[in-house]
Amino acid sequence: MANKNNKGYNMSNQYNEFLSKDKTDVIRGIAIISIILYHLTISGISNLLLFPFQFMQFCGVATFFLLSGYALMEQYQSRKNYLNGFLLKKLSRIYFSYILMFTPYLIYELCINSKINWIEELLGILTFSFEGHRLWYLCAQVIFYIAFYLIFRINKIDNKMKVFLTFIFIGLYTVLCVLLKFDKTWYFNAFYFPVGLLVSYNKKFLFEFLNKFKSLIAVLSGFLLLSIYFILFKFGYNFGNLNLYIPLQIVYVFCAVIFLIILSFFVNKKLKLLALVGTYSMELYITHSIIVMGVYDYKLKSPVEIVVYFVAPIIFSIVIKFIVQKVFKNKKVRGKTKC
Repeated sequence: MANKNNKGYNMSNQYNEFLSKDKTDVIRGIAIISIILYHLTISGISNLLLFPFQFMQFCGVATFFLLSGYALMEQYQSRKNYLNGFLLKKLSRIYFSYILMFTPYLIYELCINSKINWIEELLGILTFSFEGHRLWYLCAQVIFYIAFYLIFRINKIDNKMKVFLTFIFIGLYTVLCVLLKFDKTWYFNAFYFPVGLLVSYNKKFLFEFLNKFKSLIAVLSGFLLLSIYFILFKFGYNFGNLNLYIPLQIVYVFCAVIFLIILSFFVNKKLKLLALVGTYSMELYITHSIIVMGVYDYKLKSPVEIVVYFVAPIIFSIVIKFIVQKVFKNKKVRGKTKC
């Protein structure tokens, strides 16, 4: 009887820890590091150790979309008045963080270029754009926040239908991006946002399934990732007249996301450094993107520039996070999912 109770307690404890705040912070840490290293591979740095990250263009973003949807749904289901002031809180934090980093960038621009179109720069703040570059992920995240708010404010339908409507919206969003000839980065992994909602909605079923087959799924997803990596390393995306960029990326991203979710069963609270990086993921994304695109224009040549590429985002991220927490009085809730 005692063994059964202990087993039940352990299972309940595992369920509470599954995709908890601590675990998702670790996953976010891995995701943002993969994005930073990916940008390094397209900045003129040739290194065999960086080669795997050359094909991780979409993996980190897909993970962020999934965890974003998951965290929103978790909070929505656990807090009765979660949507009260939702857009103001979410959008103000994104824009405030962006402006905090964009301001020193403007100062940098003034130092090297006295002729600045201030109207263009101010409009650029609204659309997260500068010098011909745009932080598309922030644009997409804002759109998804607005869609989530509008859909989940509908009181006459249940949560299952709300998740379904979010899938419909993302489908329309994807079609519109294709028609407007947006770069595929805008929509390639957009469906992972409603998938995150679905993961939260069916969390118990998903936990029981993954917990039962976690070792097998970890091995299979890891094997597929290594296999695709070997294929890309050996042959690239072209096989004769066939270009397998899309199907290989779809499988690669799916396996990477599954593998990271499975990690939730194996990682522990000792991975504090990765978890810390995960808590700064949004700030790191903003700062390193502005530095690599605005300052270096994807061209890192010297070791000093590479050091700046890594160190500067860390410093700016810490400062931005500190200011944002002071302004918004952000209270950390450890062990619980929080967007």
